[in-house]
Amino acid sequence: MAKNRMKRLIRKEASAGEAPRSMLVQVLVTIGNSLRDLCTQVGPEIVKAMLEEDRERLCGPEGRHNPKRLASRYGYDQGSLVLGGRKVTVRKPRVRSKEGKEMVLPS
Repeated sequence: MAKNRMKRLIRKEASAGEAPRSMLVQVLVTIGNSLRDLCTQVGPEIVKAMLEEDRERLCGPEGRHNPKRLASRYGYDQGSLVLGGRKVTVRKPRVRSKEGKEMVLPS
């Protein structure tokens, strides 16, 4: 009889130990999904800010005349990038050199 009690006790402890482990896995999966969602929401804004900073470096501040500028603003184009396994569209600023040729932004 003592043998059966011991087996029951071992099973009970094993099943109690598995529940917290599975909860931990669920929490980690939820955190991973939340982090991916955050990156896919904030990522395009960060890329947009980087491209605008490059454009400002080449063209100078918007609305101010600067004879020493290297290029001029030339509108926007639709670009895309992959974030979190999804293809996301981004407005890519365009820049033209003084000679009229389109320039590639460093970013």
